[in-house]
Amino acid sequence: MPHEKTSDELLAEGDAYYQDRQYQRAKTAYLAAFESSHDSNDVTPLDKAASCYLRLKDYNSALALAKKMSKLNAGDVRVYLRMGQTLQLLQKSALATKIYAKGLQRCRVTAEGYDTLRKQYNMLESQERATKSEDPVNVLPYEMLDQIMGYLDFKCRVNLLRVSKKWRSYLISNSCLWRDLDLSLTRRPVSRNCIANYIKWSDGRMHTARLKRLAKFQSLWELGRQCQITSLCWMGSDFTLASITHPLMAFKNLQSLTVTCEFVTLDSVQVILRQVPSLISLEFHYLHDVKQHLLWDFDLPNLQHLKINCAKKFNNDWFLKLCPQQLVKRIPNIRTLALTNFIYGIEDVDFSGLVHLETLDLGGTFFGLLTPKLPGDLRSLHLSGRNSAFRPEIPQAFPKLESFALDVNVPPGAPGHYIQFPNPEPFLLPLLQYPMKGGLFEPGSPPLRRLAIKPSPSGLWWKEILATPRLERLEDIDMGDLRDEHEDFICKLVTDHLPYLKRLNIGGFYRLTGWGIKQLVTGLPHLEELVLSGCPKVHYDAIEWARKKLKRVDWTPVQEARSGRRVLWG
Repeated sequence: MPHEKTSDELLAEGDAYYQDRQYQRAKTAYLAAFESSHDSNDVTPLDKAASCYLRLKDYNSALALAKKMSKLNAGDVRVYLRMGQTLQLLQKSALATKIYAKGLQRCRVTAEGYDTLRKQYNMLESQERATKSEDPVNVLPYEMLDQIMGYLDFKCRVNLLRVSKKWRSYLISNSCLWRDLDLSLTRRPVSRNCIANYIKWSDGRMHTARLKRLAKFQSLWELGRQCQITSLCWMGSDFTLASITHPLMAFKNLQSLTVTCEFVTLDSVQVILRQVPSLISLEFHYLHDVKQHLLWDFDLPNLQHLKINCAKKFNNDWFLKLCPQQLVKRIPNIRTLALTNFIYGIEDVDFSGLVHLETLDLGGTFFGLLTPKLPGDLRSLHLSGRNSAFRPEIPQAFPKLESFALDVNVPPGAPGHYIQFPNPEPFLLPLLQYPMKGGLFEPGSPPLRRLAIKPSPSGLWWKEILATPRLERLEDIDMGDLRDEHEDFICKLVTDHLPYLKRLNIGGFYRLTGWGIKQLVTGLPHLEELVLSGCPKVHYDAIEWARKKLKRVDWTPVQEARSGRRVLWG
């Protein structure tokens, strides 16, 4: 039956009904527009009529129209989009994926809507692949899963407990995954029940613990009584250290203790050492207060590593209250000793009786005119001095020394750094030389690997220092604050004398430019790390070039007028 209106008029009428949500009338208008159309390949009316069927939730009729569209014009993208949409609503995603794939084969890439068709196919295909994938807990053997879990940290393992019941059952049944307790990243206090669960999951075999905040301090008792904890790191600040020392008596096998909170006192250090005699390693990162002089009336034969650091600069009698003379006599088997930032002089302390001592760090614990008495088998040594007229005595030889650092505190307002630095001849050069034997230097001792001197001497003194035979295989050096030295002289000095250098700290070198960086990088074949903080004449292009050549480049931009030589970065 012929229509009085044209196909375009019927389409416009259907669009008006569709906007008014009169889908039944819109569908009738669209079908009438298709009957009155003279273009048999135009599927626009049928596509819009199928959309009306979908709005009316008549999915079968919409699918019939989509099939009719495919017979009229199989190369139209709208055919496959409408048919796939209908199949998805009928919960036939697998068949819809095939329809989208067939449309990608038949339609032209340049056709309108082709990108939408491809996105729909990719989305359904990925969803179908995900639903077909199997749970790794069901597929992989437990031995392989244990190796994979070994690469995850404690927080990731806890998050995996929420994946599924299968994952939770596997995780809590494997006690090996809960041997190391790490709660250092917790924002809220950890409940007692949570600690009890971790102990249960580890089957009482937990051996390391890092704690920050605990809701109940009984949890620390339970860890010590039920688990064989050998290493404990306490980072919390909710309780005083006095409340920690008593529960530590439950840790019968504790060998390593690290305390990083700020309420540590010197007397608490002594109490902990007395109550836990099994300790092999003890570290205190901050000291807050001190009341009285310590009396070391008990031996510590098991202690091998001791580190005590003062976070703030307090009175000069701090080091005296520590009573280092008595402490040294009580730790005969110590291997690593660090007493840092105590400020007060230590000339009268005799470390020479510590025959097993290998590493001694006295950074920030200044001495005056005389160096302390040191054992001859040291491998790493860090000393500090605060006297502007610093003239220490000539030290004995250290045949096993591999790392040496020296800090000289220049008084505020001094005119220059290297002017206040002592002449290295009476102190550094004998120390850096090979030990004497029969009047000759004995080259059988290991060479020095690391050297740090703050503030930096002048370039001429560096030339004399680097000429010593023991520095031929130096791998790490700090040469900071080279203010007025010439760039050519310093770069040539480093490249000529230190061919095996791996790390170079030359921060604060005012005259260093991109040209000097290129000379250093190209002239040191083993260089891996470069520290350039506080170099105002170094610019971004030089840093980018150096980062492509090295593993690490530390650099902080400093505003300065552009100067220096022009370099071709090839």
